[in-house]
Amino acid sequence: MRLSVEPRRAVATPGTPTTLGVVVTNGSDVISGYVLRVLGADPSWVEIEDPSPRLFPGESVSGTTIGRDNRSWLIAVGAYQVEIELGDNMLVMLNDDRPGMIGAVGNLLGSEDVNIANMNVSRNERGEAAAMVLSVDNELDGRVLDLLREVDGVRSVRFVAL
Repeated sequence: MRLSVEPRRAVATPGTPTTLGVVVTNGSDVISGYVLRVLGADPSWVEIEDPSPRLFPGESVSGTTIGRDNRSWLIAVGAYQVEIELGDNMLVMLNDDRPGMIGAVGNLLGSEDVNIANMNVSRNERGEAAAMVLSVDNELDGRVLDLLREVDGVRSVRFVAL
């Protein structure tokens, strides 16, 4: 496991939230679970959105809290920079970076009566792969996830209920 924290050192001011970005990367070849905690601070001062992430081999996730109300945002999925507020139901996909992918996913979800609340798409190189992260109003069942996996150009589909 690799863990990085930015900034490496922070000063907390009473009454003002202090935000640290944390990235956890699974460097093993099995699915691993981790427990995150802050040592040396009064537990009532610390809020960790997901203290027990489970990651597939080689996967990493990043997050941060923003603003006075500590709204949680996902800021990276693997090698892709994203910017989306976390919701209760998150769909994370990897797909070809080509015209029609957003429409194909949106049309399929709409035909299954799934409302997209928020969405972010990110690529590293034009025409290669892209990460598509969506916040949806309802939990998705296995049938809808299988339909998404069948869309031409979709490489992987994961659903996370927070």
